[in-house]
Amino acid sequence: YREMSDKEKERAKDLQNVSVFSENMAVELLSITASEYNPAILLKARDNRGKPLLDVLIENEQKEVVSYASVQRYLTEIWTARVDWSFGKTVAFTLLVLLCPPAWFYFSLPLDSRIGRAPIIKFVCHIVSHIYFTILLTTVVLNIMHKMYEVTGHIRLR
Repeated sequence: YREMSDKEKERAKDLQNVSVFSENMAVELLSITASEYNPAILLKARDNRGKPLLDVLIENEQKEVVSYASVQRYLTEIWTARVDWSFGKTVAFTLLVLLCPPAWFYFSLPLDSRIGRAPIIKFVCHIVSHIYFTILLTTVVLNIMHKMYEVTGHIRLR
């Protein structure tokens, strides 16, 4: 309804009110369903195009629905993939992967392990990959191994 209100100027106010009402109704329905059932069941439900409800909510920018507490708990479960680490343990893992390239290489491999499938672990390895690439690129481009005044260049002028 929000998109339609942008296109149709005559009924824009009515369509805007309908979109607000629909969003409030979605929040209420989600809260009722989440209190009775597992919100994962609802958020994994698919629409007529085969897209999960969570993807539809994100696509349509339904921030109030996505910000609901049970939805956030579900998203946290997906993000951590039931790897229940404290903040300190996650930071220690990040430092281990950053300072020990073999550990980074091992966790970057697509192995079928519980930890390797966790999105947070994949994200940490992805960030560390970017850091390594930036360091490599900086080293190659700036050529910091050789001092600028030691580089001899023979320029021929004719």
